[in-house]
Amino acid sequence: IGNPPYVKLQHFRMIQPDMAEYLLNARRDDGSILYESAQTGNFDLYLPFIERGIELLNPKGRMGFIAPNVWLVNEYGKGLRKKIKRSRALDRWIDFKSFQVFEEAITYTALQFYKGETSESVKCFFAPNGEIAGVELQKTEDEIAYREFAEEEAWNFMPAREFHFIRKLAGISRKLGDQ
Repeated sequence: IGNPPYVKLQHFRMIQPDMAEYLLNARRDDGSILYESAQTGNFDLYLPFIERGIELLNPKGRMGFIAPNVWLVNEYGKGLRKKIKRSRALDRWIDFKSFQVFEEAITYTALQFYKGETSESVKCFFAPNGEIAGVELQKTEDEIAYREFAEEEAWNFMPAREFHFIRKLAGISRKLGDQ
């Protein structure tokens, strides 16, 4: 399991402006954007690490990171969410929720496992107390199908029962902004 650097754009833009500029503007030979994850908001450096890792995986390859979980819900994670929805490379997710894994930093992390083959769903596991010894990686009760994830909105990984309840509420309730 790798641990990519967590450095917000505004910080490394001051320290390494050439790298920041590269991540924002790099193009493939066909002119397409190389790092989609760097195109939305003040992205964090760990996002291009995840994105590049996915691109380097061969069909039988596997990759794991311990990285922040907030890209699922914030603006700067939008580019990576789009890429992952298309590639369906995210296979398993072990979320520590608000449990602080690292003593020296306050960050909300998850173990994120990717594979070169496409997955139909993300298998989610939750360790809000930091205990992962009892996590059964083969269980499938908390799978969320890729078709359930909105293209432009935040993704909320939670136990399947809660996920479906929230979806049901969203379908029958009006939001305050819709008034």
